[in-house]
Amino acid sequence: MKTKTKLSSIALFALLGGSAWAQSAQVTPQQIDALNQRIAELEKRLAQVDEASPSQAHLQTAKDPDAVKIGSVSIKPYGYIKVDATYDSHKPFPSTGGLTLYAQPEVNGSDSQTDFSARDSRLGLDFDLPVSHGIKATAKLETDFFSNGSETAYGLRLRHSYINLDFGDGLSVRAGQDWDAFFYVAPITVDAGFLGNAGHLYSRRPQLKLSKVVQLDNDSKLTFKLALAKTSAGDSDLLGQDDGLDSAQPTVEALIAFDAPIFTSKPAKFSIGGQFGKETLDQPGANDSRDFDSHLLVAGLHIPFAEQFALQANLWTGENLDGFLGGVGQGINTTLDTSVAAKGGWVQAVFYPTDRWNLNLGYGIDDPKDEDLNPGGRSKNSRLFVSAFYQLTEAVTLAAEYSHITTGYKDASDASDNRIQLSTKYQF
Repeated sequence: MKTKTKLSSIALFALLGGSAWAQSAQVTPQQIDALNQRIAELEKRLAQVDEASPSQAHLQTAKDPDAVKIGSVSIKPYGYIKVDATYDSHKPFPSTGGLTLYAQPEVNGSDSQTDFSARDSRLGLDFDLPVSHGIKATAKLETDFFSNGSETAYGLRLRHSYINLDFGDGLSVRAGQDWDAFFYVAPITVDAGFLGNAGHLYSRRPQLKLSKVVQLDNDSKLTFKLALAKTSAGDSDLLGQDDGLDSAQPTVEALIAFDAPIFTSKPAKFSIGGQFGKETLDQPGANDSRDFDSHLLVAGLHIPFAEQFALQANLWTGENLDGFLGGVGQGINTTLDTSVAAKGGWVQAVFYPTDRWNLNLGYGIDDPKDEDLNPGGRSKNSRLFVSAFYQLTEAVTLAAEYSHITTGYKDASDASDNRIQLSTKYQF
């Protein structure tokens, strides 16, 4: 900014000086041309300063009026309080709380239920740390209440806990618990499960993630992500050790995404991502073990066709994906000694008729391979849903969602659940 001010002063001095000189002496065309050339050179230098300024944006310390200053660290609390009221025509899984994944098998017909929950409330802290050696450091700590506990005394659960180092020019490194790197577009739902086990694959896990954003022009960019993440998959061999940790290998996750406006000023998003990991199952009483690969390929898009309307979707295929809410929660079949392959995805129409209303219509499906399942295994899970959000005040949002969930069971009858969810959320 000091350089720009100095250049502006020089340009102004040249103009004023030139004006005074023109009044007191005979001005030749050659002298005027030389002065115009000098002014053009100064304007070019000013433009170069403006273009260089954004590359230093990562060095700026946030000045948020809502943040609390403790020493040299700026801390901003955030979160929301959410209350959900739900009705299910048939028993879902999980059977309590503000989320559900699939319909449980029918036992003596349907088993309807009504529930109230405040589990999907969140508390978080954003940390803005001082710049050091040209590196802008930030951090996040976020929790919700989906951990174990009674239905009136919820347990606190860690969602995010990471440090982000921004080196400028779109390069950053993130260490800690964060979203998986392979997905770029997520569905909008009232249900806190976000189509888990019904078409949308995701999770949060400790990881080391490298990101690079390449700005192609003012409106378009490329995003690259590569992460080494914790392989956590449960204990299928029942020997007291997580099978992912037993493999002694991290999960590798990657993403390439492209953002650019097409039909409106809002950018369209296209992405392709994936992951590869491994789980090791030991044989009780034996020295041998068996490795099971976990792999995923996922493509995503979000296309605004108008300022108020967009279409978004994900498609994926892979195997051993229970750790990412795929395969309808089935990863390794120890009876058949095989990984469970699956494919699926989701599509959603998003409409904003006014600044205060959001309407959505979507469908998701998770389809495991039948040959990899035992009788009674979950062979398919689909969810058709419609939702509406209304911003009552600046801080309070009301929402309603209807879902029709159909879960197939191998060699058994399907189970269906008609779910109605009403929500009130206060965000701060």
